[in-house]
Amino acid sequence: MSSLTLAHLHPGDSATIVAIHAEESLHLRLQALGLRSGKRIELIRQASFAGPLQVR
Repeated sequence: MSSLTLAHLHPGDSATIVAIHAEESLHLRLQALGLRSGKRIELIRQASFAGPLQVR
């Protein structure tokens, strides 16, 4: 199994979070939003020019 970053996913792709590499405050915020290791996510939308991502 290979590891990718969110930047490598395309809308409609699914993946499982294996790690979050971020400052502690961002890491805690992402956990509060339900994004944590082991969680299965789907990329819904990706804005142009490396803009925000929408995941489910």
